[in-house]
Amino acid sequence: MNLNSEQASSVTAHLRKAFARTDACLLEALPYLRPLAAVSPSNAVEERERLARCLAEGKPLRPAWRYPPASPLALRATKRLLADAAAALPTEDGFDGRLRAAYEARIAELYLTLACAASVGTASHREHSRRLFGAPSTEEIAAAKREIAGLHVALPIAVILEPREIAEVVTEAIAQRGLPFRLQWAPHLASRAAVGDGVLFLRPEPLRRPLLARLIVHELDGHARSETRSTLLPVALGKLGAAGSAMDQEGVALWHEAEAGHYDARRRGEVAARVLAVAALDEGQSFAGCVRFLESFGVPDISALAFAERVYRGGGFYRDACYFRGFGRIERHLRRFPTDLTALQTGKLTPATVFLPRALMAG
Repeated sequence: MNLNSEQASSVTAHLRKAFARTDACLLEALPYLRPLAAVSPSNAVEERERLARCLAEGKPLRPAWRYPPASPLALRATKRLLADAAAALPTEDGFDGRLRAAYEARIAELYLTLACAASVGTASHREHSRRLFGAPSTEEIAAAKREIAGLHVALPIAVILEPREIAEVVTEAIAQRGLPFRLQWAPHLASRAAVGDGVLFLRPEPLRRPLLARLIVHELDGHARSETRSTLLPVALGKLGAAGSAMDQEGVALWHEAEAGHYDARRRGEVAARVLAVAALDEGQSFAGCVRFLESFGVPDISALAFAERVYRGGGFYRDACYFRGFGRIERHLRRFPTDLTALQTGKLTPATVFLPRALMAG
C-alpha cells in the first residue's frame, strides 16, 4: 500500500486514535521491561576487578554478582498493563491486520521479557532468556568457530584516548548528527557502550581511537538514530520495538559498521566469540568453563573473561547470540531491498514491520 500525502495524513490520524490506549499501556510498562538493565549487577565493577585478580592469580572463577530484588507490585502492575494493552488492540488497522499482528507478537515477546527480568539471579533465568533470544544454531556455531580467528589479527598502532578526550569526541559526534542525545558514564556496563532514552552510556575507561570510532558508528548511526526516528511513526511500535528488533537492530548497527569499514576480521572475531560464549552457556558449562573454552580458541584470558561476563550475568543471558544472526538477516534483506535502511530505522523495526513507514513516509 503506497499512499499520497492526504491519504497518509488520514491513516495517521486513524492509527493514533485506534492504538492510543494500547500505546499508552505499553509505554507505561516499558521502564520495567529492560532486560539489559535487569541483568546488570549492582556490584558489577567490584566483581569485574575481583575476577580479573582471580584470573591473574590462578584462583577459581566464581562470580558473586548481586542484583536488586524485583518488586512484586511492579511485576503485577506490568502484567496488568500488558493485558490491558492486548485487550485494547483495534480489530481493524488499515493494513489487513498486519499492524495488529505486529503488536500481538511484540506483546507476547514483552511477556517473555518480563519473565526474563523478574527471574534474574535465579535458576529459571537462563531458560527464560533462551526463549526470548534463542540459542545459537549448529550452523552459527560452526561459522563462529571459523570467524573467531579474526581475534588473532594484530591491532595497528593507535592513539589511546582518556575519558576526558573521549567525552569531547563523542559530544562532537552527537552534535554533528543532530541527535537529541547526551553522554553518561556507566562503570557498571558489561559492554563498552549502550543506548537508551536519549542517553549514550559509556564505560569510563581509555579507548583506542579506532575502537571509539566504531562505537560511535554502532551506537549513534545505528541505535540512537533508530530511537530518534521512532517519533516519526503515528503509533508507538517503533519506540517499543517490534518483535525480534533486539536482533535486527543489532544487525542494522553492524551494517553501519560494515559500511564505515569497521566490520573487519577482528570485529567479526569478537562477535563470533560472543556466539561461542552463548554456546558454552547453552551446553551447561560453568563460568570458568566458558573462559577456558574461549581460551582454547586463542582468545586472550582477559577478553575471555569479559565475554563470559556478558553472557553469564543474571544467571545466563542469551542476547549476545543476536549480533551474528541479526547482521545476517539485515544483510540479506538489504541486498534485496537496498532502500529499506531508512524504514528499518524509523524506530526499532524489523523486515517484517517496515510496511508501516514504507506506506506512510516518503524516504
